[in-house]
This record gives sequence, C-alpha cells and structure tokens, in this order.
Amino acid sequence: MSARLQGLRAFFRGLQKYSYEIDGRVEPRLEINWNPADLLATPEHVMTQIQPNPRNVEEEAWLKLVWTACTLNAKMVKEAAPRTTYPLLLQRAVALLWVTGCRRSDAHSSLTA
Repeated sequence: MSARLQGLRAFFRGLQKYSYEIDGRVEPRLEINWNPADLLATPEHVMTQIQPNPRNVEEEAWLKLVWTACTLNAKMVKEAAPRTTYPLLLQRAVALLWVTGCRRSDAHSSLTA
C-alpha cells in the first residue's frame, strides 16, 4: 500500500511540475491547490505495520556462511563474479561484514553482555 501511494504522489507531482502534449497540443501544468505528499501520505496504521520480518537461520547454514566468508579466495570470487575488479581483501572484508551484520539485533546484545 505504501508503494502504491508513493506512485500516486510521484504521478501528481509530475502533473504539477511538467506540461504535457496530448494529440499535438501542449497542455499546461496541472494547477491543484493541495500537496500530494500531504494528502496521499501513508497512514500511520500502515507505517506501524511496515517492519522487518527476520527469520532464524539454521545454525549449520549460518556456520557454513561464516566459514565461506572467512576462507574466501580468488578462485571462489572468480567463479561467482568473473568481471569484478575489487581487491580480494576488500571482498573478504565485505563478506565478513555482511555475515556478521545480518545477525538479529538481540544476537548482538547477547554477544556484548
């Protein structure tokens, strides 16, 4: 619903901002006395329902991801992304950040406690 409202807001902003040609005639910009961002704002009850929906990853799959990120080598990178030009150390660092960054927020608090 939020994405549809965003599309409507963009549509009406475009009508207000640009003139259009219809059947060879240039039509003037749409003159409206309301702001699409205000009138077509996503309702609060919808905004409260838009939240991440994390799921638990099985421990075996998680450990496999961590191990792969730790042991990432040039051959693995070349197979997965043959045209990449980034250095291997950067790719390994990004992989490790991704693996540790996608933990659930309560997992981080239990690690620091």
